[in-house]
Amino acid sequence: MKHLAAIKEQLPVLVAADVYFQDSELGGMPVVRMRGDSMSEALRDGDFAIIDTTQTEVAQGGIFALLDDVAKLIIVQVTPVHGSRGRRILCTYANPRYPPFELPLEDPVKIVGRVAQKFTRYL
Repeated sequence: MKHLAAIKEQLPVLVAADVYFQDSELGGMPVVRMRGDSMSEALRDGDFAIIDTTQTEVAQGGIFALLDDVAKLIIVQVTPVHGSRGRRILCTYANPRYPPFELPLEDPVKIVGRVAQKFTRYL
């Protein structure tokens, strides 16, 4: 099991989620802990999400972890923007208090992976 210190070389400073650990039993998929209320009921503050780093294709949309244009890890609902110049994605938070925004799929923006599973601390 790797902890945050071992992963910091791979990922820069994190915002919406913190890398908690990577576990070989999970196929090396990182587990991140959600911070804040941006994803509302989908992922609450303190929830853990397993990120499948083999699933980086956003053509069908879904909830993804990505490095945004200032290289911070965020978890958002991603939808491809059709008819735009270059590859662009629309990023939408589950909490309507936060406005949607578009990002180009070019450096430094990087899809880290699809949220494959969550573990919540709420019952």
